[in-house]
Amino acid sequence: MLSFLTLDLLSYSICIAAIIGFIRFKKVIKPYQPFFFFVWVALLCEIISSIRITRNEDNIAVTNVYVWIESVLLLWLFKNWAMESKRKNYYILISLVSAAWICDNLIFHSVTRLNSAFRVIYSFVLVFLSIDQINKLMVEERKNILLNSRFLICLTFVLFYTYKAAFEVFYIVQLPLSEYFYKSLWLIMVYVNLFANLLYAIAALWIPTRQKFTLPF
Repeated sequence: MLSFLTLDLLSYSICIAAIIGFIRFKKVIKPYQPFFFFVWVALLCEIISSIRITRNEDNIAVTNVYVWIESVLLLWLFKNWAMESKRKNYYILISLVSAAWICDNLIFHSVTRLNSAFRVIYSFVLVFLSIDQINKLMVEERKNILLNSRFLICLTFVLFYTYKAAFEVFYIVQLPLSEYFYKSLWLIMVYVNLFANLLYAIAALWIPTRQKFTLPF
């Protein structure tokens, strides 16, 4: 089993995408900007969690608030990618997801305990939206699709949030499995998160920039 320090360092792999975001933010086209907000909030959550853990304080409330912010930012990203006529639907979806968070963390449970139901719900929402985007890109994209940042982001979402949903379901159901199984499940999540963060960094490099226009003379 990896040491706590090693696991903590692996979680900071999000720093790569965050730094790229700081460098490229003003250059990229606006529809992709929520992606960088998502990356920065993820890094901030890691920092706050590390500080609390070193003080022997739990970070459950921090992560519960973070997952709501994350869901809103990513739905905002998908709204920006949607056709103009469908963007109103995303405001409804953001409201429904936020209502689910309130129910899971403030009404039925406490924000200070680990609540998996909301994580499963919004993970499935993101996977569905990502697959929809991937299908559209497979039809519309004429260049190498692996160089398309939207495709890479959505592919990463499908991989990460599918596993995340399955991971959280195990903690909801609480099957009578060994402690070693649950530790292995969590360790796989660490590596999935690392892989996702590296893909986010690559996607951040490939996000289209704003076109410069010059007046003809």
